[in-house]
Amino acid sequence: EEKRLGSGSRGSVFLCQHVMDNVHLGMYAVKKISVGDNHKWLVNVLREVKVLEGLHHPNIIEYKHTWLEKAKLCDFGVAVPCLFVLTEYANSGNLAQYMLSTDSESSSDDESLLKRKESHHRSMKRRRLLRKLKRMSLDAEGSRAESNAAGAAMRVLPESLIWHFLVDILSGLDHLHNHGIVHRDIKPQNLLLHIEDNSSLPRVLLSDFGECEFLSRLEGYHRTGYTGTMEFVAPELLEVSED
Repeated sequence: EEKRLGSGSRGSVFLCQHVMDNVHLGMYAVKKISVGDNHKWLVNVLREVKVLEGLHHPNIIEYKHTWLEKAKLCDFGVAVPCLFVLTEYANSGNLAQYMLSTDSESSSDDESLLKRKESHHRSMKRRRLLRKLKRMSLDAEGSRAESNAAGAAMRVLPESLIWHFLVDILSGLDHLHNHGIVHRDIKPQNLLLHIEDNSSLPRVLLSDFGECEFLSRLEGYHRTGYTGTMEFVAPELLEVSED
């Protein structure tokens, strides 16, 4: 383990490197989830693994491997059974962190990357989706976001970069829905960014499938009024079933 990348209700994610026989095989992200002797909780967290192992898409985090072993959650604690979920490493953080970047060169860097990206070949499916989305959009003037409680200014993204991110997100969601899966916790913190090289734009990767559900299991589902993160929950999920 190199460092902690983030944490949530289900566990913490660490950056790690795979080394075999003193040969460096690459950098990965590993989620460490304490399961103890709670079999029901283990089955619940394995749902994310079951979803990920059947998904292969450039805009969905790539699943690698899962294993169980005892590990210490802190230096002074005892080792407890933990589930480890190994995935690809997104090297540019998440969308929330990207939006809070205040680097003075950020805007110019975004613009230059976009110009270089325009020369690359894009698939016809993505082009058609982008044109359709633009036709559906309303002309409106953007406004700068208010400074957050910590005093950090929100980054202002070029419109073309916003469309690039949106197409990536919708492409990943479309793949999920075609496989009968609802994510149920889409938010900036769960949208990871990865840059292949210095000449390419960040690629969005959907992550954290702990709240996802299969559509087949949602038939006849009675809403409780809460799913996922309240600030980003879909409006229809706030409606409590009358029955």
